[in-house]
Amino acid sequence: MAARSAPSCHLRLEWVYGYRGHQCRNNLYYTAAKEIVYFVAGVGVVYSPREHRQKFYRGHSDDIISLALHPERALVATGQVGKEPYICVWDSYTVQTVSVLKDVHTHGIACLAFDLDGQLDLIQRMQFAFGTGKEGKCYLWLQVTQIDCKVLSVCSVHYLSSVEFMQIFDISWDLYQPNKLVSCGVKHIKFWSLCGNALTPKRGVFGKTGDLQTILCLACARDELTYSGALNGDIYVWKGINLIRTIQGAHTAGIFSMNACEEGFATGGRDGCIRLWDLTFKPITVIDLRETDQGYKGLSVRSVCWRGDHILVGTQDGEIFEIVVHERNKPFLIMQGHCEGELWALAVHPTKPLAVTGSDDRSVRDMTEVVHIKDRKEAIHELKYSPDGTYLAVGCNDSSVDIYGVAQRYKKFGECVGSLSFITHLDWSSDSRYLQTNDGNGKRLFYRMPGGKEVASKEEIKGVHWASWTCVSGLEVNGIWPKYSDINDINSVDGNYIGQVLVTADDYGIVKLFRYPCLRKESLADSNSDESDSDLSDVPELDSEIEQETQLTYRRQVIFITTYRGYDCRSNLFYTQIGEIVYHVAAVGVIYNRQQNTQRFYLGHDDDILCLAVHPLKDYVATGQVGRDPSIHIWDTETIKPLSILKGYHQYGVCAVDFSADGKRLASVGIDDSHTVVLWDWKKGEKLSVARGSKDKIFVVKMNPYVPDKLITAGIKHMKFWHRAGGGLIGRKGYVGTLGKSDTMMCAVYGWTEEMAFSGTSTGDVCIWRDIFLVKTVKAHDGPVFSMHALEKGHMEGEVWGLATHPYLPICATVSDDKTLRIWDLSPSHCMLAVRKLKKGGRCCCFSPDGKALAVGLNDGSFLMANADTLEDLVSFHHRKDVISDIRFSPGSGKYLAVASHDSFIDIYNVMSSKRVGICKGATSYITHVDWDIRGKLLQVNTGAKEQLFFEAPRGKKQTIPSAEGKFGKFKRYVAHSTHVTNVRWTYDDSMLVTLGGADMSLMVWTNEMEGYREKRPCDSEESDIDSEEDGGYDSDVTRENEISYTIRALSTNIRPMFGIKPHLQQKEPSTDERPPVSRAPPQPEKLQTNNVGKKKRPIEDLVLELVFGYRGRDCRNNVHYLNDGDDIIYHTASVGILHNVATGTQSFYQEHNDDILCLTVNQHPKFINIVATGQVGDSADMSGAKIASRAGHNQRIFVAEFRPDSDSQFVSVGVKHVKFWTLAGRALLSKKGLLSTLEDARMQTMLAVAFGANNLTFTGTISGDVCVWKDHILCRIVARAHNGPVFAMYTTLRDGLIVTGGKERPSKEGGAVKLWDQELRRCRAFRLETGQASDCVRSVCRGKGKILVGTRNAEIIEVGEKNAACNVLKMLNKVNLGHAARTVCYSPEGDMVAIGMKNGEFIILLVSSLKIWGKKRDRRCAIHDISKTVFTFDTFLRMSVYKTVTMASLRPPVFGRFSPDSRFLAVGSSENSVDFYDLTLGPTLNRISYCKDIPSFVIQMDFSADSRHLQVSTGCYKRHVYEVPSGKHLMDQAAIDRITWATWTSILGDEVMGIWSRHAEKADVNCACVSHSGISLVTGDDFGMVKLFDFPCPEKFSACGGISPRCPCPDAVLLSSVVSPQPLSSHQPSTEAR
Repeated sequence: MAARSAPSCHLRLEWVYGYRGHQCRNNLYYTAAKEIVYFVAGVGVVYSPREHRQKFYRGHSDDIISLALHPERALVATGQVGKEPYICVWDSYTVQTVSVLKDVHTHGIACLAFDLDGQLDLIQRMQFAFGTGKEGKCYLWLQVTQIDCKVLSVCSVHYLSSVEFMQIFDISWDLYQPNKLVSCGVKHIKFWSLCGNALTPKRGVFGKTGDLQTILCLACARDELTYSGALNGDIYVWKGINLIRTIQGAHTAGIFSMNACEEGFATGGRDGCIRLWDLTFKPITVIDLRETDQGYKGLSVRSVCWRGDHILVGTQDGEIFEIVVHERNKPFLIMQGHCEGELWALAVHPTKPLAVTGSDDRSVRDMTEVVHIKDRKEAIHELKYSPDGTYLAVGCNDSSVDIYGVAQRYKKFGECVGSLSFITHLDWSSDSRYLQTNDGNGKRLFYRMPGGKEVASKEEIKGVHWASWTCVSGLEVNGIWPKYSDINDINSVDGNYIGQVLVTADDYGIVKLFRYPCLRKESLADSNSDESDSDLSDVPELDSEIEQETQLTYRRQVIFITTYRGYDCRSNLFYTQIGEIVYHVAAVGVIYNRQQNTQRFYLGHDDDILCLAVHPLKDYVATGQVGRDPSIHIWDTETIKPLSILKGYHQYGVCAVDFSADGKRLASVGIDDSHTVVLWDWKKGEKLSVARGSKDKIFVVKMNPYVPDKLITAGIKHMKFWHRAGGGLIGRKGYVGTLGKSDTMMCAVYGWTEEMAFSGTSTGDVCIWRDIFLVKTVKAHDGPVFSMHALEKGHMEGEVWGLATHPYLPICATVSDDKTLRIWDLSPSHCMLAVRKLKKGGRCCCFSPDGKALAVGLNDGSFLMANADTLEDLVSFHHRKDVISDIRFSPGSGKYLAVASHDSFIDIYNVMSSKRVGICKGATSYITHVDWDIRGKLLQVNTGAKEQLFFEAPRGKKQTIPSAEGKFGKFKRYVAHSTHVTNVRWTYDDSMLVTLGGADMSLMVWTNEMEGYREKRPCDSEESDIDSEEDGGYDSDVTRENEISYTIRALSTNIRPMFGIKPHLQQKEPSTDERPPVSRAPPQPEKLQTNNVGKKKRPIEDLVLELVFGYRGRDCRNNVHYLNDGDDIIYHTASVGILHNVATGTQSFYQEHNDDILCLTVNQHPKFINIVATGQVGDSADMSGAKIASRAGHNQRIFVAEFRPDSDSQFVSVGVKHVKFWTLAGRALLSKKGLLSTLEDARMQTMLAVAFGANNLTFTGTISGDVCVWKDHILCRIVARAHNGPVFAMYTTLRDGLIVTGGKERPSKEGGAVKLWDQELRRCRAFRLETGQASDCVRSVCRGKGKILVGTRNAEIIEVGEKNAACNVLKMLNKVNLGHAARTVCYSPEGDMVAIGMKNGEFIILLVSSLKIWGKKRDRRCAIHDISKTVFTFDTFLRMSVYKTVTMASLRPPVFGRFSPDSRFLAVGSSENSVDFYDLTLGPTLNRISYCKDIPSFVIQMDFSADSRHLQVSTGCYKRHVYEVPSGKHLMDQAAIDRITWATWTSILGDEVMGIWSRHAEKADVNCACVSHSGISLVTGDDFGMVKLFDFPCPEKFSACGGISPRCPCPDAVLLSSVVSPQPLSSHQPSTEAR
């Protein structure tokens, strides 16, 4: 069976062959201990020649490409490549990390250099580093301590042109001049001066002394002299910045390395020579390595180091030589390795400690050729000798294996041809009779030897013992494949039969160790990290309750509105990322949410705010204030907490701020006399550059979105263009010329190129600038232009179809009918990088696999290939007359290009030869899509006739391949485009999706948020091991639960499928018999019958929340607790926290949440009595407390986290297949995974609950009903079958240590869903809940004095007595099971009967006294979502009020019933557009006597008239109709309708209630209404979750209302929205609407 844990053995790096000489230089040095330091791959190597021993530094995550040695020759700095490269400083003695410098470079670290000062106790310049990326930055690092470093200065390097970056090859500190350093590279040398934190460069002046050429290396000497090696082999000598002489012919080719020492200088070049020079650079001697014993033709020196009489030499081919000067002709070879391409071939000697390797550099070293055979044209990927040495098996990329006889001088004996893809691995059986193979498709085949006949019988292979195991596919190695891995992810495998271990190597650079055999899927591996087997799982299937919780996602949508203060400020109003509005007033930063009608405030300023800017990602806001010592605050819009505060460089105030496009920098302008401009690194709080702005006032500053070192300022009669130089800013005033005069510039913004800018003037003109020159003015406004904002410019006409994403960069290309090709940046800057005009419109484009070329198909049948960087043409073809519809490069090297057109052909071109090599014919319609297979040998084609065709490449021969049948895949829908979506593409790392809208001409970027996404971290067993197989075989609830959609609670759109014109938008038709203003006609009767005739009518002027029925138990746990020694119970439902007094039955409420509460806990510390914490759902939460520490918990769902009762620093979290034990250490969180130890049958299950015992014991409840007992973090015991179902809740009683557990069980005589255990969980007593359910599901337990408090999934709170096991259900009088879902309920006028409408179209009449069925009938049938199957009767403390449950499905009930006032008739309305009448006087038979005809939509409300002769019906199309009772005749006479007095009014339609519809009702509906018994007050409930109070009638549109919201969303299942009592106020006018 499969291994249950990772192997107990480990791997240790013993020796590394190789040295990186290609593409690197100056990377080989002697240390102070006379050891040799260098690097290869991602490893720093310290080699001791005396002991012949290597030490390794392994702190890098990617290839090292640069190295520098500290002047004391003990510390080493190494720089790597990568998306976020970093520099490691490490000790060559201990190979331990001293410091890691990161977060500033991109692409890679090209050069490193230490300065002369080596005193670590002083603030010193430690390191100078150049990046390899095109950002053009060099960084000077400052070391404060031995561990802590920071950037002292950042500066720009030089560009050869606007698009070509000048590569830096070498840097060096001038050890004889303080604060001086030199850099060199492509056609330049620069001399830098450090002043403070500013680096200022000066270019070297070549003059007439030497040619301007590329400088490869350099060294500094005394008297301001600098020596540099040139590409042509000359040495240039510099005095200051001037070239004074040249040493011609120093080498015959480029000089790659120059090393300075006490004896002089050593140089090495491409000519293979080492030259030694004295201190005045006069030649001493020359050593030609090509002429030595170890030399060879083509030897090239890349690194040289001279110390005493020893010289170290590193070569291009990966060799390290040590030369003793007096024996210069006998260099000693220290290291040798491969030098270019990739290294795949590896074999170890069967009896000796030897290995042989072969590489793309065409070398297999120290071998003598015996025989040379070439029977195949494609690459040989694998070969192996048989164990008896008789045969050689050779696997080829053409899918075949050839068998050769060794003794017969390698004569071919057989051929294995069963594979359909290239051969990847071979293994012989021990008796040399069988051969097993793997191919590129992951297929495993067996053959008889030596003939090569395929073995089809499994029985024949069953007993075969294999001499070796290197195959990656097979039953024995199933467990090496992680989830979601590709078939070619694992490159190599080797089994160790003796040690019973298996080692694998994969595409991610990781070596893993498994047990052998590894039968189980996703077995545990050891990757040189902590041993842990807690990810192992033999878990049973997920319970339906847990499956529901693990799939819950809580999403919220926000509605926003703009507001603005602009009388003395400008450009101070922005949207946040979630659509809220941010602005400022006085000293307060304000975030306004219109949907919730709430404001949040940033109160960090102590004086008036003058300016505001928003981070490009809209996460952060920068605000600048006025004051003697003004400050700039950068704060988070979600948490309202400051991120950085900048002070010290402005006076009197800050009038303008702006972020850079990447969000890392901030520009600010002060209101001092010089209006100082400062550029900040705001995260570190450091000033980067500062300059005097202008004597005149500056109104605005804007950072260039394309070049972060450029910005503009605008103000009174000036416009300035700035660029950064070292620690300063250089500004140039805009040149107006003859196009205008110097107007006051009120605002400015950059255009769609880095040179273009716009400014608005005080006269209403808009000025257009290119670079610093004014090119045009446009009259835009009659008055001053105070504000401008630049929008992204996209395609302009026609449709957009062409889309391609870059193979390894976050950019994409689009082509459109507007004849433009555009390149877009998908990184956070989100800008257009380039645009090119085409001769014709285009419909497709594609990047080459290396990203260097871009192919574009045009509408005239031609296509072109352009340089992806410059967009310049490389080649073009025109072989077709119709539109080019798709174009694709072949994968891999991109050798072929497939071009599809609308004339039904696909042309195949050879990219290298620029010739058409094939044509695919046979399509019956135009070509729509083309795809290559992974090998580049097969084309898949779709046509307009919905054909799927296949063609062989490159000739285009048609192939017949059957396609699998399938249809109707499940999907998620996302709506954003307004027209057809023409193209979709994933980015190279699948992190983003790019979509094109055809006619809407929009390019949309979507982020890919994957559930359970786990970040890859190498060498971390806690995250790198993959969990075992997923839980499967769910119970009967899964189908329903998987279809649940958890939508927004506070709804912003209507949830009922209404149609038609809403009441407040309908045009009222004038009545033909309207009375004149003065009439003697009798007055109109009362609209509503009242029950307080003769009494003084008092309006209800306020609503106070008095009682809430309901408890959230369906998806929460541990959320019911005792308070005050059991006198009170605390729990939650919706967004309300409820404190229930057991003795009096009264409730008090906590209503500060704005969305559903999900969790609740009580502080049990005696110092903090009655302190309760509740957490809510939502996109963001306001945390006013200080965060102590945070850390990622787990990649799977966490259900419970609880502190140990005896500790303030230790807690435990449990969830899906894991348990973690946490410790708070200062401001850090440390965790340990639960270890399963060696218990028999121990397996990691999904953990649902946690409790604690003495002696550091922890108890966790599992999905299978077991309880695991942990000592510290090690499993020591399992209480099997503590419950029959999942253990959802556990509670530890502090006073006596007893533990209560709650689970999911069927009631029985022996057990129940609640159990009380002793302190060690060995004995228990079970309690039955007597709920009447077939299965009890307990979600929360708590224990008080002699009582156990239980919360169930069915939203019941039950008290269980410990002595008598008596159960008391809170607040419920009675309950009856109806068998089907109930949708609506109505009392009879006398209150003796209640009618219930059912989901299945049936209605039932119950007697209230006994809840027995009096009668039932089913004349209609309907089907909508299931919500509830039970009717509850609640105690309301003798209050004569009726409460109604509003649920998602009851908003459109299939059956809606209403008794007539005289109790004679029952009207039943349904969603089948009908109302049926039943005569109750005829008895329980309930025969239908009539029905209402011509109802245009489903029925939502009904009301009888006071005389029971009429019925008004409200429908789903916003129409109100009146019918006669019982005939069902439609009453059309409006005058007769106006004279009707209604017994009740629940209709939301009609002139009498026109005012209940708000201005914003177009986004949501009013769901329900009810007029008070006095007839003068009206209450409504709507989709926003609000309860509103109006005067009745309210015929005026948009009437004022008094609004409350307990923040209980109306569509909340089994939740009474509110129970209210009238409270008169001093004022008789309702207040304005409030949330």
